[in-house]
Amino acid sequence: MKRDIKHLQSSEFDIMVIGGGITGACLAHDAALRGLRVALVEKDDFGMSTSAASSKLLHGGIRYLQKLQFGKVRESARERTYFQIIAPHITSSVPFLIPTIKGSVMQGKAALVAGMGFYRLLCIGLNGLISDNSKTIEFGRLFSKAQVLHLVPLLNSIAGLNGGHTLFESHMHNSERMTLAFIKSAIQNGGAVANYAEVIKLRTEGDVVVGVTCRDRITSQLFDISARIVINAAGPFLPGINSQVKGLHLDKKTTGFSKGVHLVTRQVESNFALALSSGKKTEGLVTRGGRHIFMIPWRGRSLIGTTNVPFNNELDNVRVTRRDIIEFLQDINAIVPGISLQESDIHYAFAGLYPLVSEEIKSDTYQGTGEYQVVDHAKCDSLEGIVSVLGAKYTTARALA
Repeated sequence: MKRDIKHLQSSEFDIMVIGGGITGACLAHDAALRGLRVALVEKDDFGMSTSAASSKLLHGGIRYLQKLQFGKVRESARERTYFQIIAPHITSSVPFLIPTIKGSVMQGKAALVAGMGFYRLLCIGLNGLISDNSKTIEFGRLFSKAQVLHLVPLLNSIAGLNGGHTLFESHMHNSERMTLAFIKSAIQNGGAVANYAEVIKLRTEGDVVVGVTCRDRITSQLFDISARIVINAAGPFLPGINSQVKGLHLDKKTTGFSKGVHLVTRQVESNFALALSSGKKTEGLVTRGGRHIFMIPWRGRSLIGTTNVPFNNELDNVRVTRRDIIEFLQDINAIVPGISLQESDIHYAFAGLYPLVSEEIKSDTYQGTGEYQVVDHAKCDSLEGIVSVLGAKYTTARALA
């Protein structure tokens, strides 16, 4: 991979992508495969921000059942399948164990079995697309309380436990490697890319965006890139870049950001990932008792996430605070009293941002929708040459492109 600033300066591209996260990477990859002349710049390193700060899951979309978004369920499950096909070396199947609770309607066995059955219907035919049987996604089954405790004794401390159900998902050992694979594919098909190149200006001629001005963050050199179409896929930084040109609007305005914190701890369970109800509110027509916390076996540790904290700081200053850690540990230990996690058990912590479009930002409610936005500003704002693409989930970035 060559970081060729001179090539970016001297060429005129069909498409110029701003942002080297998974959305921008997939856009560049797709355009290059179609024979278009593609450039991509990223202000930091590729895939290091929001795309890296996740649970590393290629989520099959079951979470969208609670909002009755059946199309989103199918889309996510389909895209998970395609990742299993195109990147089998980076993905692996992980079984989630979801406890059932006696006396709870939505967390009880009947509701979970019904939900899993409906989810299975929405996934019909997808495993048939995978030629390698070792990469197909299994469907889970119901377990009794005794079976659950035999499999995961740690769950003995959960009040009202009367069983559980498994759900298999696809997990990435390294999400940054997946993002980089799309970027490298774009390069192999003629794309030109550069990291540590920050867009500081959208260049316009009349009512047409004709390219960008960048600052090389290594040499501090300013340089221009010319393109027929500029695609702004800068994630949380998208609104700030668009604000340089009067009149650019998203279909749904970003009203704020939620910070999600993940902890990498001593391994609390090696064979199963756990999906446990936090009791925190989540938006949806049908819910299982609030937002879930995931505890996933990862690299000999446990990857635990995520929190939901309104973020009001500078976008370049996303950090995990000690208060974040203490409050998250309190939540985890309250959900599973027997886990007894302490600060000394934490090996690493990271945080990322999730854009929100809700009119009212609620600190106690998860408000993520999973909905992405694609805005052609020629049609919406009478400004040619620029398209805004705001992704929402890693899993559906390929479909979005």
